[in-house]
Amino acid sequence: MVQFSLALVIVIFTLVFSRQFDYLANADPLFTRDNIYSVRLQGTDRELLSRELTSISGVEKVSAASENLGKNVSGSITVKRQAANEAIGIDYYDVQAEFPKTMGLIFLAGNTFPEDATNNIERYTLINETALRVLNFKSADDAIGKQILLGDSIQVQITGVVRNFYHRGMEWAPGPLLLRNRPAEFNVLMVKTSAENKQLEAAFKAAWKKVSPYQDFEGDWLKSELYERYNPVGLTSMLGFLGFVTITIACLGLLGMVTYITQTRYKEIGIRKVMGAEIKIIIALLSRNFLKLVLIAGAIGLPLGYITSFLFLNMFTNRVPVGLDILLISFIAMLLLTILIIGSQVYKVAIANPVEALRNE
Repeated sequence: MVQFSLALVIVIFTLVFSRQFDYLANADPLFTRDNIYSVRLQGTDRELLSRELTSISGVEKVSAASENLGKNVSGSITVKRQAANEAIGIDYYDVQAEFPKTMGLIFLAGNTFPEDATNNIERYTLINETALRVLNFKSADDAIGKQILLGDSIQVQITGVVRNFYHRGMEWAPGPLLLRNRPAEFNVLMVKTSAENKQLEAAFKAAWKKVSPYQDFEGDWLKSELYERYNPVGLTSMLGFLGFVTITIACLGLLGMVTYITQTRYKEIGIRKVMGAEIKIIIALLSRNFLKLVLIAGAIGLPLGYITSFLFLNMFTNRVPVGLDILLISFIAMLLLTILIIGSQVYKVAIANPVEALRNE
């Protein structure tokens, strides 16, 4: 019954694995991902492309950033409040002033970069709640207008504090984050639309061809990009195949055991039937020991499956529970499969002509 215990563990883990990544793909990252189309700039004239995209019917806003939220940060830099303070490593994105509004970020205090932010001198920054805490500000309002030092020499003023969002992905708790304003680092345009449809995609590609006719277009809906990140089809398929192979081996082993036992007790069954034993009594007699073994396998496989899944889920900040429904569904499915295998063999022996059994002996 080792195979059945192992098969049960794999089935439970596969179901938990699939449910966890489905949850991550659909959970709220605390920024807008619906109706957002991401276009890779690839060195194209950003302002010209922005104007072309803005002129398309159905486009509400266009804003630039260094990377897509929820996938990759631009980098990390040391930050401190005063020259004597210990520096703290903080992730950052480079974004346009309109970016927080485009992506639905919520300000706890202050606002986005002021209009006098220049293209060649970095003077302002936005921080999130976690950065507010690690930099030891008393409150969001307390941070507004304060100066912090980026690296060794870049002094910037905090103009806004935004609510935490899952900038690295749903797997991890939001760490400290800066939103910087350096246009030279912009790599993508985030296009906010009224809907997601093929007509808009075609219009985006046409606008790209006007601005950069000799370069391939790279763009996709942000929601699709994030979903693909949490949709490991290959790994799920591999786990499913492994479970299938393990279950098949377990079933073949059980089938062999049942066939052997029923054949060795063929004469006994014939005698019992001649003595008047009912078919259901014979089936129960032959099946009882096999079902006991399966129940023992379940008693081993269920806690092992739970523990394995629990340890896996502990790698994630946001996770689903190892639900009782998954444990029950997995065990009941294995039990029904076992009953089907045992029953099909035992029933054939139980209804056989007892005279034939005794004559053969």
